[in-house]
Amino acid sequence: MQQKVTRAAALTSQATGLSIAIHTAAAVAAMEVLDIVKAVGVEPDRWIFVHAQHEPNTDLLVAVARRGAWISLDGIGPSTVDAHCIPLLKLLDAGFERQCSCPTSLAGIGSSKNLAARRTRSLTSWASSYR
Repeated sequence: MQQKVTRAAALTSQATGLSIAIHTAAAVAAMEVLDIVKAVGVEPDRWIFVHAQHEPNTDLLVAVARRGAWISLDGIGPSTVDAHCIPLLKLLDAGFERQCSCPTSLAGIGSSKNLAARRTRSLTSWASSYR
């Protein structure tokens, strides 16, 4: 992870209120990002852990969500359903449905409560049909 770039993104977020999306892919790196974000004074819910479906340890994904970050399980396709549903179900079961994002839901993060509610219902329905 590039710490200078991450710090610059956090400082920009602090100054503008914009979210930060970093293609992290590994929970260990995600924890480092959260440490930097916190050190700068940015709320962790402004950061999106992109490509989180590549983290094989779903307990670590829950730990990242517990710290307040958004979890993006992106790039879903017919051959990647398990790679997306297994971590998504783990996150939903742990109560983090409002911090999960799948392929096309990134654009509306934080923009309205109604959008967040619709996104949550959609993710929950999709994951439930997988069970």
